[in-house]
Amino acid sequence: MLRRVFFLFFALIISLPSLARQSCEWPFRTQIDVQENSVSGSQLQSYQVEFEVDASTLSSDYDWSNEGQDLYIYDTDDQSLLEFWIESWDPSVKKAVIWVRFPTLDRGQIRTIYFYYGNKDAPAIADVPFTFNYPGIKFHTRFSTSNPNSLSQARSAFDASNDRDANYGCGFITNFDRITNRSQFGNANNDFAAFSESYFLVKPGETGRWKFRYGADFGRGGALYIDGKQLEQQWGDNLWWANSWTQANQVLQGGLNLNGGYHKLEVLGFEDCCDGGITVQYKKPGGEWTTFSTHKIDIRSRACPVEQEPTFTIENHDVCKIDLGFDSSLSYPNGWVADDSRPVSFAIENLSTTHSSLPETRVSIVLGAGLSLSSSLGNHWSCNTVSSSASSTELSCLYNIAIPPNAARSSLLTLNIFSNNENVNTNVAFSATVFSKQFETQLDNNKTSATLPVWLLVDDITPTCSSTNPGVFSRFYTSQGYSDDSAGSKAEFDRWENDLAIRAKLYGKTVLSQINSDSGNPFATGGNNSSGNNYYLALLEGYLYAPEDGNYILGIDGDDAVEFQLNDVVYSSWYNPHGAQNSPYDENSVGLAKGFHKLNYRMQERDGGNSFYAYWRKPSDPVTTIIPTTAFFHCAGKDDIRLNMTVDIQDNPNTPNIRNKAIPGAILRYNIVVTNEGNISTNGNSMELIQTLSRDARLYVNNLSANGSTGEATGGPIIFTDGSANNTSGLSYNFISLNSTNDSLSFSNNSGTDYNYIPTADSDGFDTNITHIKLVLSGNMKPKYNFGTPNFTIEYQVKVK
Repeated sequence: MLRRVFFLFFALIISLPSLARQSCEWPFRTQIDVQENSVSGSQLQSYQVEFEVDASTLSSDYDWSNEGQDLYIYDTDDQSLLEFWIESWDPSVKKAVIWVRFPTLDRGQIRTIYFYYGNKDAPAIADVPFTFNYPGIKFHTRFSTSNPNSLSQARSAFDASNDRDANYGCGFITNFDRITNRSQFGNANNDFAAFSESYFLVKPGETGRWKFRYGADFGRGGALYIDGKQLEQQWGDNLWWANSWTQANQVLQGGLNLNGGYHKLEVLGFEDCCDGGITVQYKKPGGEWTTFSTHKIDIRSRACPVEQEPTFTIENHDVCKIDLGFDSSLSYPNGWVADDSRPVSFAIENLSTTHSSLPETRVSIVLGAGLSLSSSLGNHWSCNTVSSSASSTELSCLYNIAIPPNAARSSLLTLNIFSNNENVNTNVAFSATVFSKQFETQLDNNKTSATLPVWLLVDDITPTCSSTNPGVFSRFYTSQGYSDDSAGSKAEFDRWENDLAIRAKLYGKTVLSQINSDSGNPFATGGNNSSGNNYYLALLEGYLYAPEDGNYILGIDGDDAVEFQLNDVVYSSWYNPHGAQNSPYDENSVGLAKGFHKLNYRMQERDGGNSFYAYWRKPSDPVTTIIPTTAFFHCAGKDDIRLNMTVDIQDNPNTPNIRNKAIPGAILRYNIVVTNEGNISTNGNSMELIQTLSRDARLYVNNLSANGSTGEATGGPIIFTDGSANNTSGLSYNFISLNSTNDSLSFSNNSGTDYNYIPTADSDGFDTNITHIKLVLSGNMKPKYNFGTPNFTIEYQVKVK
């Protein structure tokens, strides 16, 4: 009979656990149990089973491919491929006919197999020669007295009969020329149905319109089909061609266009009497009529059927789902920057709870007009440009290792996106989409996009030092007696700086935390109207750090003339004498790239109030504010205080030329030179020197200067000598008495726990109880300058116990 396998569907079937599945590159696996139903015999060999597949056979999540090229079929071990052939595949109605060849099927066996599908990248392996491995043309007859009037009646009549009558049978021929039932199987020449089915090869050079015809003695009619398509049928007619092709109305024939590959030929007819024979011919494009023969064309057939065809049931569907998406690390710049690159960064997150992703995970990126990929950075990531045009550029980025489940993430990928300068002040789009090699239904998190403005910005710069310090390097110079009393322009400020920024005019150098001062000169010794807070020039320099790309508003305020430069361009100024207005003045916009920008701020004070301020409004800020301390940096260095000590030892005053030793009773005279090798002044009144005395030393506490030395600051046990000319320190020492709490000198008798001890001199002028001495010097120690190193010297004397 014509074979049909009937599907048995069960809603919830519990089956034995299957072996480990193939890779999730195959998102769908359907387990099918095949039941062998033979009533006799022990084993079927190389047997083809037909599977009529529809939407209920495969997973409801499956999006049917065009031709079934994504289908693989595995045997019971879930490892061995079974050979199969797709006879038909129609995704529009979700129906297919598939033939699977089993090397063996034991009698009564239930054989578990697996349909894998959905892998769009898999090469197609369905093949006729390996599935229908019987070389030759199958010819099959059965007893029948039916006189059908349609194909469906003919098939039903053939299936209703069987193969138990020895006068009829099924076998394979090599040459379809005048084939009769009598010549193949037995003596019967009447009342039979004949069915021939075989697969023939159309080679690549043979594609085009093929023609087919057959002449037969079918007293009850017949039909001719190619790939299930009717070429011609005449049911109920008494067909007898008398072995002549000229009997056109007795010959069934037709033609159609065929592509390369295997195609199915079907011949069907019913005979009452007297079995005059069947001949089949074909005609290739541009060829001659040729008998359908294995000597002329590659022909394959399937096995002759058994009486009880195998049946099968659908056991379960295993769907290997994944959920990939962009994670929370996704970041965009505030805008694209003309003639520069800006980063877009992201990682891919696997929200599946069961399956790792399969390499390679692909991210497709589309850049709007004027954007291109400058570079990319990310472990296990590789990116390249797929296509580029005036309107867009497409990129493809691949992640080449698996992403584990349960919210694990890929490594971070950073794309540096370059913008040309053709789209300044317009908005340009960026979009990215994640594509998994697995089945995915949750697509809401698979795509990201942004449309950003294109800015023309001032480039950031690299500071001159490898590690910047916080704050603004600030220098203050006196302008007392200068010929000009106000800076009225940038040119005048330039002249002021050229004339006054010299060592002789220097008050000091320091680092301010920000440009936000209403107390004026930090080196002044009095209030706002003191000499140090009138008539001076302040030069502040360093770097302003812009924390984001975009357009900034810069402003200024102060008393008197103030000027705000970035990258050597004045962006805000207020020249000539005036008071502060306590709000931003001369606000102007400038596009700044994220990063460091060279800062110069100048302030000129005449008299009265003195202050200076710098304001900004960042791109993301609603209002203008004082620039915070976190935005200022410098490379000027710091103060660098160094000490150098020498000791003069005299063990016997009566023998000055003999080598002296620090023996009991010896006098030791200490001389300490302190210098500032740095280019910044010390903080005001912050110079503190603590000297620890040896446990076997007594400090001389009378007037040391009266004991053979003179100094700038005399009186008491310490001599302070300041540097001279360009080497003056800027510090001062003051001694009143040993018991004073208001001078520069104090003593400790408890290892420095406190400095409240009042010395008492013995008959030689020494105090044996002092453990530490402390000097606190007023003023700011000046920085090293081009022609001088600030220094001072202190001297004290001890006697060895």
